[in-house]
Amino acid sequence: SYSFCTLLARGRRMAITQEFVIDGIELTLSGDDDVDNTGARRVWDAAVVLAGFFEKGDKGRKLVKGKRVIELGAGLGYLSLAVAVLGAKVVSTEMEEMLPLLRRNINQGIGRVKGEGRLQVHPITIAPLDWTKRSDHLPALTPPSEPYDLIIATDVIYIESYVEPFLATISALLEHSPKAHIYIGVHVRDEALTIAFQRRMADTINVTTKVLPRKKLPHPYNTDEWEHAYIIHAKRSGGARGGD
Repeated sequence: SYSFCTLLARGRRMAITQEFVIDGIELTLSGDDDVDNTGARRVWDAAVVLAGFFEKGDKGRKLVKGKRVIELGAGLGYLSLAVAVLGAKVVSTEMEEMLPLLRRNINQGIGRVKGEGRLQVHPITIAPLDWTKRSDHLPALTPPSEPYDLIIATDVIYIESYVEPFLATISALLEHSPKAHIYIGVHVRDEALTIAFQRRMADTINVTTKVLPRKKLPHPYNTDEWEHAYIIHAKRSGGARGGD
């Protein structure tokens, strides 16, 4: 669950604070809304829905507990924190310029989790990953002996120019971790782009894709109020069953 953000003006920038509860742990995440047009930095609904699915959905916790997970485009770090609280070993990635904000939120979040006595929570690895320069970063993220079980991302396909670099990054990760399941939380802004993305994903990286039925999502994310946000599950043919 979560509460809506609070805005605090600081000059020409505003601090954005959002409060969440995951597995009984209260988390506060903060970001900046840059009014000079670099975009609002906050946790969007797609991340809330995917975290809710892993926390309370059908078989959701089994998908992440004890598993090695990489998040692409982690933003403020909410989803990485959520799956870590649920028992995952997480690598959280973002572009270089976003890392200070991501690191601040994750360090504060892990501190809060351990302060609540959850000392068994695995540390989160924070790393740079620019999809357009993936060859600079992926070798450090893909040691041969440590394949990923899950690749997760949310709210990453709202700009058409992001689609091909994102899919190429997924493809590179699947070469390293061919059995990994992919879960993508989608906040629909451009329906045509969203449909095209799912088709392109199936065609270009040799995966089967499926939108999780809304009835599989926990309340309240299975209601019409949340119909703008849904989850795509993808896997290489022959992979083990996921949450679909």
